Amino acid sequence: MIVCINGKFTDEKKATVSVLDNGFLYADGFYDTLRVYNGVLFELSLHLKRIESTARVMNIPLPHRLEVLSDWLSQIVQKNSLRDARVRMTVTRGAQGRDFSKAKKPTIVLTCEKLKIRNGSPRVESACTMRFERSEPSRKTLGGLAVLPLAMRTAKENGCEHAIGIDGNGFVREAATSNVFVVRSGRLLTPKNNILPGLTRSRVIALARSLKLRVRIKNFKRSLLLSSDEVFLTNRVREIIPIVSVNGKKIGTGKVGSVTKKLADAYETCVRQYASCTMQA
Repeated sequence: MIVCINGKFTDEKKATVSVLDNGFLYADGFYDTLRVYNGVLFELSLHLKRIESTARVMNIPLPHRLEVLSDWLSQIVQKNSLRDARVRMTVTRGAQGRDFSKAKKPTIVLTCEKLKIRNGSPRVESACTMRFERSEPSRKTLGGLAVLPLAMRTAKENGCEHAIGIDGNGFVREAATSNVFVVRSGRLLTPKNNILPGLTRSRVIALARSLKLRVRIKNFKRSLLLSSDEVFLTNRVREIIPIVSVNGKKIGTGKVGSVTKKLADAYETCVRQYASCTMQA
């Protein structure tokens, strides 16, 4: 894999970052994950806006204009010669020691990994609920990732592919790497507070409304999750992930529900049209 560190492209085996980097020492940084379809970075401008916003909130001044970062992102895809891929940008405060108030030289790392594309209907999967919340759910901080490996390992140990986080009051928040949606009596619901407002989540909400589906953005408890007609997760890489059982309990018919299928088809159309229009432009 060819990677990029502060604008310099090299083989991953030759890539180095300082052992004094605050990202390594203190998880002081953030990340963003992008999806590539047919060689095109999907909704790149939205990702760049989120990267800029997160850097501002964390007081990590980006050392380059967004146009430069956009060029690096395009190059990392081209240099790896990939048509369908996952690109991750990691930004840390750099080697600043204990001075967290500023960043003289942040570190920016780009990686690009090939994805296996599945044809046909989305693969159905299972989830289990457990108590966990990220420390800063509204942003993709490195520190916020700390609770996720244990949650994912616990899910695997319980025979599930996904972990869905429940807060101390019993409210559903988000899955370890995804946003949560449920369908109940024809109505689509997704949690409102203490979650990452994912870009794929926003796209799915917009698609649902364009399809005249009833959408409610409100908090709900585990009991509603378990009694739902349909459950699915969303993230940038996996798109829409149907969940047919939670805590060993079958959800709905135990198959991909009609609303989930309708939204998955609409999302696929959206992606296809975006990639086609971008390539023509």
